[in-house]
Amino acid sequence: PTNLAASAITPTTLTLSWNAATDNVAVAGYRVYLNGTLLLSPSSTSAQIIELTPNFTRSFTVAAFDAAGNASAPSAPLSVTTPPLADTTAPTTPSGVAASALTSSSLTLSWSPATDNVGVTGYRVYRNGTLAASPSGTSASITGLSAATTYSFTVSAVDAAGNASALSAPLSATTPGTGGTVPTPYTGTPIAVPGSFEAENFDLGGEGVAYHDNTPGNQGGAYRLTEDVDIVVSSDALGGGYVVNNFETGEWLAYTINVAASAQYNIEIRASSAFANSAFHAEIDGQNVTGSIAVPNTTSWSTFQWVGKQGVQIAAGKHVLKIFADQQYFNLNSIRVTAAQAPGTTATLAWDAVTAANLSGYRIYYGTAPGTYLQSAGQGLNVGNVTTSTVTGLTSGTRYYFAVAAYDGTSNNESTYSNEVFTVIP
Repeated sequence: PTNLAASAITPTTLTLSWNAATDNVAVAGYRVYLNGTLLLSPSSTSAQIIELTPNFTRSFTVAAFDAAGNASAPSAPLSVTTPPLADTTAPTTPSGVAASALTSSSLTLSWSPATDNVGVTGYRVYRNGTLAASPSGTSASITGLSAATTYSFTVSAVDAAGNASALSAPLSATTPGTGGTVPTPYTGTPIAVPGSFEAENFDLGGEGVAYHDNTPGNQGGAYRLTEDVDIVVSSDALGGGYVVNNFETGEWLAYTINVAASAQYNIEIRASSAFANSAFHAEIDGQNVTGSIAVPNTTSWSTFQWVGKQGVQIAAGKHVLKIFADQQYFNLNSIRVTAAQAPGTTATLAWDAVTAANLSGYRIYYGTAPGTYLQSAGQGLNVGNVTTSTVTGLTSGTRYYFAVAAYDGTSNNESTYSNEVFTVIP
């Protein structure tokens, strides 16, 4: 047979065809060989080949045979490569999107690399939902921004087949004011963190630098009368002097702070609201570090409560903290940035002494269910003849139940358990 050819090639199938052979009597059929091994024996001059391996090269030949069993020489070999299977798997979603090098008109975004079953070929960076850059690496310089403006950025990973990952979690970043102007502390000295401070003592620098307010003038008529921030006398039961009034969507206040040590901190505001959907977020140096936080309906504008984010990592040194209104309205009395409590692994117990001549000491029993202890009777933690002791090796976030028993030094008799107490390890 001559002119062996392949058509209709897919990742797993193809069709072979060839010119008919001749015989002195008659051709009875053909034999198709795959890499030298008989694959099938069609009676016509074509054959469909199935169950092939995608993205693989193989060699085909064809021989003719007659009724007497005589076979021709094999045809010239035909090499065929099947294409790979279509890639329909999207890359993983990029994470850790962060902003740095913020100026009044530009910033740099970076993120952790995504992965893909074949390979990530690039990323798409969106600014406020519109494509802003398509870098091949894990960073992008964003230019053409406006001063004192908040932008939302998301990132998606793409592969060679055009599959795109889901968008990353949005990052909110605010450019500083024009001309390199930066806010300065209201008192001349950065606010010490950890600590608390009054909301009305936002930085100096004016609109777009130290704050943004949607309407000109101090509509509240109290305290800093030359600024555009609305301030009223505080009605909070805890006092506070003044309150930033009717914080509206898009408004923000800046505070220059000095953080004593790199650690995790709780960022909280003392707020009131008569609405169910009020919300805010906090930024450190233009980067959203809390995500949007709901301000609950406190039932009265005069009823304030603390609300915020726990465990925010802040580096030591000078920073600008911004409180940004995501959804109006709420009133803001004060702000506190306090050290987050480290996860605990210990619990300290104390008990009254037992009066017995042959008292030798005490044993502590504990467990995670009432009346059920990890130690068998007589095998409690021997702490000696003391009336206080610290149990170590506990698990943060777990509730533990404790009891104490006294024992003597002669026959090692043990008293009944004390009353049981419990605590949740922070």
